[in-house]
Amino acid sequence: GIRVPTVIRFPGIIPRGKVIDEPTQQLDMFTTITKLIGGKIPSDRVIDGKDMLPLLQFKESKSPHKFMYHYCGEHLQATRYRPPQGSSVWKLVTELPNYKPGEDKCYGLACICSNTIKYDPPLLFDITADPGERNPVSYKNNKHLQDIVNKISAATAEHKKSVGTPESRMTFFKLLWRPWFQPCCNFPSCTCSDPVYKDFVDE
Repeated sequence: GIRVPTVIRFPGIIPRGKVIDEPTQQLDMFTTITKLIGGKIPSDRVIDGKDMLPLLQFKESKSPHKFMYHYCGEHLQATRYRPPQGSSVWKLVTELPNYKPGEDKCYGLACICSNTIKYDPPLLFDITADPGERNPVSYKNNKHLQDIVNKISAATAEHKKSVGTPESRMTFFKLLWRPWFQPCCNFPSCTCSDPVYKDFVDE
């Protein structure tokens, strides 16, 4: 995720009690941890994750990501852009979930990635000032904003060429529960209370 807050604790390496507002993503964990343990990042493929340690140690003040991409399944729906100057973070949206009118809920039991509202031209949001993405910014006849849209569009096109067509992670069989992946401490009911967590469980 990108908007989900993250808590990191690393005594002696990362200063305590600090807050970082720069956007990062879970993919950065792989690259950051690999660098920390002295591993090598593969060079035979594109690795989307960035090393977050300079940001976490306040050696850098800006996110290592210039662009980040928002997917629903295999559908690329938006691109986020963090310019090197200023504090604004921009998001160019080409698709949005088909919500019920006046609600942030989809029809049926879940949002279907292929059932979206397409926007052409795309919607532009300043998510620093408008994190809820309620007020699209008009970029018509505004050279500065049009330049931002052009940069995001060009980066998105390059990204699409680098990944090809991703395999869907939302197929029926991939969503099926696989009990052998889940620890079972009281077969076959698989329900029990671990004494480690006894202080957190209401008896």
